[in-house]
Amino acid sequence: MSLSTSVSRFRNSIVSIIRPALVLLSVFLVLGSAGVAYQGVRTLQRLTAVEADRDQWQRPADVIRPLNLKDGSVVADFGSGAGYFALKLSDAVGGRGEVIAIDLRRLSLLFLRVRAFIQGKHNIRIVVGDPDNPHLPAATVDSVLIANTYHELTEAQSILSQLSRALRHGGRLVVVDRSEAADEHHVSPEIVEGPAQSRI
Repeated sequence: MSLSTSVSRFRNSIVSIIRPALVLLSVFLVLGSAGVAYQGVRTLQRLTAVEADRDQWQRPADVIRPLNLKDGSVVADFGSGAGYFALKLSDAVGGRGEVIAIDLRRLSLLFLRVRAFIQGKHNIRIVVGDPDNPHLPAATVDSVLIANTYHELTEAQSILSQLSRALRHGGRLVVVDRSEAADEHHVSPEIVEGPAQSRI
């Protein structure tokens, strides 16, 4: 048997082993992608259902009104999560305005990005924040909303200081910490007002 014949047979045997393995890998990848897509769709459906219930106790219109938004306003939603308020704020500031959605959780922001795309809300900008830094330049926003997030802050003084600097002259900072269960988490106005007034 010649060397070239041996090499050819060896190559053919390798191909006969690799080809089924590649087919099997492709099947696993397709099934895995389908599973991830299915879970993503289910999560979006659950978010929609949960937020419909949340509308009843959160009273979003009452929360948004004090922000004094108009067409062209720039508002920061600090602790935006998957976009409960950010998506509503998008309508409030109109096509010329901007919503800056800030959160530490990249997965939540990914869902917000997908939801904004699906709903055609192109005026939402996503920022990944840090526990002590919202990453907002000075004097760039008209209003800041911190909704159901203040009680989770580990660096509240630093966050309030930087959010205050990000506000334009006459800007508004609205802090709401309301849950469906009254005793679940509650932050009294006094806890927030002291640090906020010393920073603004």
